[in-house]
Amino acid sequence: MALFQMKWLRNFVRRHTSPVPFNVAETWKQRLSIAYAFFAWNAFGFVLYQCYQGKVDWAKSAGLKSQEEIDMPPAVAFAKQFNMEKARVIRVSGMDYHTYDIDNTAEMEADATEK
Repeated sequence: MALFQMKWLRNFVRRHTSPVPFNVAETWKQRLSIAYAFFAWNAFGFVLYQCYQGKVDWAKSAGLKSQEEIDMPPAVAFAKQFNMEKARVIRVSGMDYHTYDIDNTAEMEADATEK
C-alpha cells in the first residue's frame, strides 16, 4: 500500500519498541486469526438472523426513518442526497426498461431559501 505510507509513524514505532521474537509473533498471529474468524462468523450469523426477522432495513426497524423516507423510491433518495436538480432514471427489469425524470428544482430552491 504505497499510497498510504506513513514513514514517520513506522520510524516512531521502530524507535520506541523492541522486536518481537518470531515464535511469539506466530503464536499471536494464530490467536488473532482465530478471534477474527469467530467474530466475523458471529457477525454474519447476526446479519442472517436480522434478515430472517424481517429487519433488513435497520434504520426503518429502529424508527430512524420517517414515513416519507420509507415511501420514497431509491432513485429519488439518491438524487436528493447528491443534490441533483434534474435526473433521468432508467429502470431495467429483465429485457424491459422504463425511463422517467426526477425534478428536484423546487425542493432545492426551498432548501436554499431556508439557509
